[in-house]
Amino acid sequence: MAPPSRCTAGSATSLQSGPVVCVSYLALAELWTVPQFPLANHGAEVRGIEWSVAADGPMTAAALASLGAPTLLLSNDIGDDEHGRFVRTWLEQRHVDCTFAAGPEVVTPRIVVAADCYVTRTWFAYLPGVVESLERVDLSPLARASFIYVDGYQLIEAA
Repeated sequence: MAPPSRCTAGSATSLQSGPVVCVSYLALAELWTVPQFPLANHGAEVRGIEWSVAADGPMTAAALASLGAPTLLLSNDIGDDEHGRFVRTWLEQRHVDCTFAAGPEVVTPRIVVAADCYVTRTWFAYLPGVVESLERVDLSPLARASFIYVDGYQLIEAA
């Protein structure tokens, strides 16, 4: 009887057949740090603001690209504004291939993620036109993907 063969699924060679395709909404993320969440109708001092990107798809693509995996991000379009330029530069610096368009007629979506020292976290999303933009995304690259990652946030489930 022959010895069992080694499973090679998930090895680096399987990634060479196509990119990991991440399907997600794309937005500027503002990360706010507060000492403690306030009660309703009260406030809190914001002690830090950092910019990043959202949602999980762009971050997943960036993490995989940093490991040398070919990636492709299928997402909504963004604006050709300060926020859109930050998002585009963030993805370029991390070698993430993307299919979105950036134009002056588009408002770059934004999300504010607020967190405090007690690990309480919440978010507020401003996603104008995102669902409509996602509905127009060309999904043909999925046919050559080695793996597919899809964000499933309730805010975009209609797309």
